[in-house]
Formats: sequence, C-alpha cells, structure tokens
Amino acid sequence: MKANRRLLVPAALALLSVLTGLAQSAPADTGRANLPARWWEKASACRYFVVSPSQKDRELLPIKDVARTTAVLEQVRAQGFSAIHLVSPADGGVSFGGLDTTNHYAIRPDAGNMDDFRRMVQIAHSKGLAVTISYNLGYISTDAPAWLKACDDVREGRNSPEAHWFVWGASGDAPPPPQNIFFNPPGRGFWEYSARAKKHYWTRWGGADGHDVDVRFPQYDWSSPEFLQEAERIVRFWMNTGIDGIMMDAVNWNSNSDWQKNRRQITNIMASYGNVWIQGEGAGGFGEDPVPWIEEGGWNSVEDYGLGTWWVAGSHVILKGFQTGDPRSIEPALRSSHDRVVQAGGSLFASALQFQDPVVSTRREAPHLGFAAQIGLGDLIGYDLRDMKVEPDGEQQWLLRLKRDHPALQQTGSRRQVPTNADDKYYAFLRTAPGGGERVLVVLNFQRGFQKIEVNLSGLDTAGLVELKTGEELPPAGTLRMGLYSYGYRFYLVKPPVKPAGK
Repeated sequence: MKANRRLLVPAALALLSVLTGLAQSAPADTGRANLPARWWEKASACRYFVVSPSQKDRELLPIKDVARTTAVLEQVRAQGFSAIHLVSPADGGVSFGGLDTTNHYAIRPDAGNMDDFRRMVQIAHSKGLAVTISYNLGYISTDAPAWLKACDDVREGRNSPEAHWFVWGASGDAPPPPQNIFFNPPGRGFWEYSARAKKHYWTRWGGADGHDVDVRFPQYDWSSPEFLQEAERIVRFWMNTGIDGIMMDAVNWNSNSDWQKNRRQITNIMASYGNVWIQGEGAGGFGEDPVPWIEEGGWNSVEDYGLGTWWVAGSHVILKGFQTGDPRSIEPALRSSHDRVVQAGGSLFASALQFQDPVVSTRREAPHLGFAAQIGLGDLIGYDLRDMKVEPDGEQQWLLRLKRDHPALQQTGSRRQVPTNADDKYYAFLRTAPGGGERVLVVLNFQRGFQKIEVNLSGLDTAGLVELKTGEELPPAGTLRMGLYSYGYRFYLVKPPVKPAGK
C-alpha cells in the first residue's frame, strides 16, 4: 500500500481539505486582539488547568459553570498570572495527561462541549488572560475511532484517508521510517503487531487504553498527504476557538517529519492567526541547538532546556546551585542556550521551580529562591499545582506581579552579570527592558544562613536604586551592601542617570 499511496489520493479529498480550510479560516471575535502584542514575551506565568474531572491530579476549571469559571479566572489574574494553560483539552485517554487523543474535534464529554470551551476562552480574555493548550499530533489512542477504522480498512484492503494516516510495516523487523537528523532524535521506536489490522504499525510511546490495558500508541505518518491535510485541519480547528497558543507536544518525535512539514502544517498555520504563542515542546531537549527551531522551524518559543532537563537527574543548574551553594554554572548555561534563542527572536518557557531546604524551617527563610531566579532571568513560567503542591503564597504572588509589571523582566530583555564580593556564593545581574529603558538589578543568595553581600555598581550609570519590595530609595554608590537571610533575594529598580541641565 505504501508504494503506490500517492497515486491513490482521490482528488475529492484535496478539494474537501481546501473547502474545510476556507470554512475554518474566519473565527469569530474572541478577544484575542485585546491582549498585548506578542503577549507571551511580556507574560509572567501561565497557570495550569484541566477541563475534565476525569483528568486526575490537576486543577479543574469547571467550564460548564460560568460563575465558578469567572471567579477562578479573576483569582488567577489577581495572583499575578498572565495566562492559563489547559492540558490536553481534546477528548482522549489516560496517558501523558490525556495526550492520547480519541477525538480531535471535541472536548471530553464530562467537561462539556465546544461551546462551553469557546465561552471560557472569551471569559478569560475579558479578564486580560491569554489561553493556551497542550496538544499532540505525533500519536493517537488505540481507542480512537479513526485508528479502529484504519485497522479495519488496512485489513480489508480498503483505500481510505485513515488508512494512510499511520506508518505500516510488513514485519516486525522491517526497516524503521526515515529519520531527519535535524528534526527527529534517533532511536526509540519499533514495529508493533495489530491483530485487528493484521499488520505491524510504527510506535514510539506506550500507555494504557480505556480498559487499563498496556498498549502501544500508533504514530501518525508525517509523510502522508492525507495526514498532513488532517493535521492542518486539527490545528485550524483549535486556533479557531480563539486560543492564544499551543504547546505542541514532542514535535521532535513525529515520524517522517522535517522542517518544511513542521512549518506548513503547524507553525505557519498558527502564525497566520496573529498574536499567538507557538511553543515546540521537546525542542532543544536532546543536546541539539535550539536556535534552528526558531529560525527554521518557525516556533517563537522553546523550553529552557539549557538550564536543565527534567528527565536527566541533577542537570538543572539552578537546583545544583541551591544544593551546592555555588551558582557559577548558571551564567554560562544561559549564554550557551537561553541568550542565543532570544538573539534569534525567540523566547523561552520553563516549569516553575520550588525546592525546600529541610534544615531551614521558618517561613521567613523558606526558599523561593528558584522561583525568584526564574522571575529574574526572563522565562515564561508554567505553574502546575500538581508539581507545586500548594497555591502560590503571598511571596510568589508578589514575584508574579513584579514580573508582569516590569518590562525589564520580560522574556526578551537583556541580562548582564554584575560582580559581587563572592560570585561562588551569590549571583547578581542587571536586566534591561527590550530596546532599552527600564533596568532592574537582581541579587540572589545561594547560601544557608545570614549573609553580608556586596555588589559592585561601578559599571552602572545610575541616579540610585529603589528596592522594589519595600520602596526604599538608595543614593548612587559604587558598592551596594545588604544582608540577606538564607536563600534570600532582592530586586532593585535602577534609576536612570540624571541628565545635565540643557541636555
């Protein structure tokens, strides 16, 4: 079937795709235009939610209940968040947070319907919040009607679009699908036998089906014209709900994909909607250069894997600095990855950090150091209650509002390290707003116990500082001296220099 597949594509299918695209190309006004231009570069953080009670261990947004949804979103905005992120809203299974989709064109029945979803997007926009989602176009649930139809059609030799959506093999030892070394990580994948299709299919991810039976999820075939049409249709469907961006899951594992297909079927489509966040999950996470994902792939955001990857123990340099008391590995990590992405025109996303020193018990000394570092360094932060365990406390909310309200802390601002009296214990840096303007000095203490810290300000032309927590004003000086408790931090607004009279 694979050898002559392109000859079997009916002309009617291509015409249907064109007509479907035209019908979906004019979404109703959902308030997207009311958000700041390139909102993801200015945003503080996104709060994670799910829309279905069946999605366990995550915070539920009850979208059928207008009053409750409105109250939740008002609270989220007051806490300092700029966006909400909905994990796997499409009808799906129980694996990977529900990314094993069963129906791309509906939400889970226990969550409501698509009208409920669109109304929730409008409510969020009315509160000044962007709405983003997680999605996957790499594999499908084995319970999905489209997969079951594909199996039946392959078994019976019927030519159908669904039969061409997946990668089939004649045997378990057939050659693997082609890999593009600039897009797909090598390895991880094999042929699984389908008793229903009586043929092998290519799989990379495993999970559980609706009966809690271990299964292997079928990979979509990104070399198939039929699937490429379907992928574009899916992306348009969700963008037409009014959402403000998609975190596309594991795009570097999509079978038979490359930069051109990535652009045509995902990023160019999303970019045509204007002010939207285009986030490639996994991009740059396997030691490859993240910059081509911005320049070649058309994504405008990637995860900040240069600071560490969650699946590699001990790799996160901020956590390592906390554990060892030495933050010196953070700056070179930022220069090698983070800064290069920003220079290429992209921004970065990171899951919120929270760690606790068991020796330090008082609330005054409880370390929000990791969270404060992320606020200062300029990532869009994802706050997932499943990982954080607790609602953001007063200090975290202050940090969120600080980031939201100060241009110097935005994602595409610049950073310059500032010397301290012990750079192996403390980390200080100057953040400058995109294009110049506002400047904020950030000082982080990676030590347990009270510390006397000195910051060398001789390289700053300033009329003084304003401590942003207390409002205390400090006169210009060559050295800034402070005392910080365990894992403490300070944020200072740097006053612009006074211009001479007549200038």
